Amino acid sequence: MSGLVVVDHGAGNIPNVVRAFQHIGANPSVSDDPERIVSADRLVLPGVGAFSDTVQGLKRAGLVSALKEFREKGRPLLGICVGLQVLFDESEEFGPTAGLGWIPGRVVEIPHSPQFKVPHMGWSRTQGMSSHPVLAAAGAVPYMYYVHSFHAVPDDNDHIGAYVAPEGLEGQRITAAVHRESLLAVQFHPEKSDTAGLKLLEAFAKWAP
Repeated sequence: MSGLVVVDHGAGNIPNVVRAFQHIGANPSVSDDPERIVSADRLVLPGVGAFSDTVQGLKRAGLVSALKEFREKGRPLLGICVGLQVLFDESEEFGPTAGLGWIPGRVVEIPHSPQFKVPHMGWSRTQGMSSHPVLAAAGAVPYMYYVHSFHAVPDDNDHIGAYVAPEGLEGQRITAAVHRESLLAVQFHPEKSDTAGLKLLEAFAKWAP
């Protein structure tokens, strides 16, 4: 489990992500050095808060081109929370903001109803996890921990790896995970999702796409 780098662009959840990987026996480093990012064996792209803040943090650190070069090598990358959202073309949060454009689609506000409140916070039963070997390590229908008001809607449904189908939103799904080639990203927080989350991180640390 060497060469695992957590991208440092100022996200608040980095220490928790690092501790979770350490718990499963990995030895992640944290870096904002573009050369270190490009040379990593695998990357974790965390994120919390606003989409635009995360994009600007990546730009300020000069990491956008480094991430692109890393991706072109076909090595595994795990996005977490807003780290999932910035992989998409655009977010509507606080007005249209361009993302990295690696997965076609948009980030939009989660549908809500009197029975289902937004922000979507807490533990939710997450379905479809068997669609990807890393997701499947967490279990067939695990409860994972969420904190978000927006979710990604891919242009191609084949990029959806898992989803939440909340009560009170019949027929609606909230995107919980996406994947494309060597990219995997989750809207939930595996570092806060107890045993299921740790199993997912362990599987990612060993994943060879």
